[in-house]
Amino acid sequence: MPSSQLGSTGLMIIGVVVVFYLIDQQFGWGLFPDDTATPTTTVSRPAGTTSGTTGGAGGIPTGLPTTAEAATVVSVADGDTITVDIDGERASIRLIGIDTPETFVARTGYRECYGAEASAFAKETLVPGTVVFLDTDITDSDRYDRLLRYVWVDAGVIGAGPPGTAAMFNEVLVLDGYAIPYPYEPDTREQPRFNAAADAAESANRGIWCACGGERIPLDQTNTSCPAPAALLSEAAA
Repeated sequence: MPSSQLGSTGLMIIGVVVVFYLIDQQFGWGLFPDDTATPTTTVSRPAGTTSGTTGGAGGIPTGLPTTAEAATVVSVADGDTITVDIDGERASIRLIGIDTPETFVARTGYRECYGAEASAFAKETLVPGTVVFLDTDITDSDRYDRLLRYVWVDAGVIGAGPPGTAAMFNEVLVLDGYAIPYPYEPDTREQPRFNAAADAAESANRGIWCACGGERIPLDQTNTSCPAPAALLSEAAA
């Protein structure tokens, strides 16, 4: 083929490409992608989670873990077990990393020292309707189908700090002498803070440390010279 014909053919091909390019730019067919465009990444978060960065705006206290899920307290079973409503579904929650004395031990038939006090404190503090924020560690639930969670709440609501800031109720129970640390692998992320809270409670001789020597013992071995906490007195007067 003569070179003149090759040149004409090349120009025709270039012309056709230019025409398609202009049409593509106008109608957005995507035939000629723009390699210089900045890629867009969409970050999604689970429904009900909070950022903890808004200074208490909308009822969300600052200092929450970003993965915390909002829930509403329905009832309190004892010091470390509560029932909550999560988006219309009820769930039993076991506070992880800690352990409160039992109000009744089925396998032995006896009540434990400071079990009633721990239960009364939890019921007085986490009244039905209280908004809490639930955070997980490694394990989602236990063999009883209870969700294993760190339970956060507005510190001002429970008198544990300034309003609008987050407080972990698990830690509050230990700090106030209603619970002891209970490390259970693999859910031990917050164990250092629970150990520190227990040290502070023991130094101040609070709750379990005064009444039970920091041990889980039968109720009849309680040191009755220790002052009753305000929560138990309030419950008795009700």
